[in-house]
Amino acid sequence: MATVELMDLVDAPFPDANRNPELMARLAATGYTELGFDSIMPVFTIIQESSALGCQIQWEQKD
Repeated sequence: MATVELMDLVDAPFPDANRNPELMARLAATGYTELGFDSIMPVFTIIQESSALGCQIQWEQKD
């Protein structure tokens, strides 16, 4: 899970967290450390669904 609030909390915003493995790991860990989930998933994407619907992707901003 990645929210703007979690990105701000650990200073790992998009698009940087998708391009830098250290930031990706830091953001992914928040699911466990902050939200109490029992797993960590370092994949943040809705691109497949958006692309299938013909949407353009904007990576310049975290929100």
